[in-house]
Formats: sequence, C-alpha cells, structure tokens
Amino acid sequence: RDYIHVSDLAAAHLRALSTMEPGTHRVFNLGNGTGFSNRQVVDVVREVTGHPVPTEVAPRRGGDPAALVASSDRARTELGWTPAKPGLTDIVADAWEFYRAIEEAKIRLSTEDSTQLRFSRPGLRLDVPLLRAHFEAVIRDDLAVVERCLLRAVAEASLEPEQVDHVLRTGGSSRLPSFQARLETLFPGRVTDRDAFTAVAKGLGARAGELWAS
Repeated sequence: RDYIHVSDLAAAHLRALSTMEPGTHRVFNLGNGTGFSNRQVVDVVREVTGHPVPTEVAPRRGGDPAALVASSDRARTELGWTPAKPGLTDIVADAWEFYRAIEEAKIRLSTEDSTQLRFSRPGLRLDVPLLRAHFEAVIRDDLAVVERCLLRAVAEASLEPEQVDHVLRTGGSSRLPSFQARLETLFPGRVTDRDAFTAVAKGLGARAGELWAS
C-alpha cells in the first residue's frame, strides 16, 4: 500500500490552495507512488519504537489487490509538489515522536495544572499550552465511556469489582487525577502502573491463548 507523510499531505494542500482559480475544479492523487507491504510496516514500527508488535499471518482477504499505490504525476506537474519524506522510517518515526510528545504532555498533566505540548521538525514547530482542567473537561465523556467498558468487562467475566486482583494503568489519560481517583474508588489498593506496549501485548496474548485453546 501507498503511505504518505502527513506533512507532505499538508504541503500539497497548501500548494493547491495557492494555485486555485475561481470556477476551476481539479482532482489530485497524493501518494509516494511506491508501496510498502504490511510486513515492512510492522518491521519498521518494531525498529523505530523498540517494542514488539504481535502479528498473525493470515490468508489474503477476498478481493484485496496485491498492490495499490497512487500516481501523483498531476500534482508533481501542476503543483510542483513532491514528497519530502517518502521513506517509511521517516513516516513512522515522526508519528511515533508526536505520539510520545502527546503522552509526555498528558503524563505531566497528571501532576501539573498546565504544561506545553512541544513538537519540532524541519518546517514545523508546535508549542501549545495545555491546561489540566480543560483537558479533563474535554475527555470527561470519554472517561465515562471507559469506566462503563471496564465495569462491563468485569461483569462479562462474571466478577464484581472487588474480586479483581490487579488493575494495570498504562499511562496517558489513565494517570489524570480525576481518572486515578475513579479507579481507586472502583479498585482500591489494586491499581499499579505498567508500560503500555508490554502490558497490552501480554493481555492480548493471554486472551488469544484462551480463544484458541477453546
């Protein structure tokens, strides 16, 4: 499949806006013109993040094309646009660093009333102020959904919250004081912090073992 860096996508849109003329309509495909396999994507993600990525090799789905890439010839010709970061490693590395910047900001908000979301790359600099009160207000409904999912999962396991021995908190929003307080109310004294990738991978592996064993 064809993957494109988000900054290249944005650059193409800016070029298109700068060349717009009233009454005209043009369509451009945007892509690298070179495809990467799912295995290549997984290998690069493993290399960039340093985390194992569990995979399951399965037959191709019916109707899936063997290769599907975009031709950006028109964008190159009419907009003078070419991808500045066509490599898969750059695409994954920048996405990973942006994810880490967000996670670090959310973690800081677990102990600070305000922080800055900082992310810098050539041609891009973000320095966005974040308030914990605002962030908690924005995600309040989402946290309520998460809580309902937790309780439903416990109920579907034929358990009551007090019968759960351990609750693993994997960072980010789960470390916000409001969510921590709710977890401690539901599972007092049984909440601990764990690395997100390791904990989730182990949990998925354990669940997969239960499903396949049956």
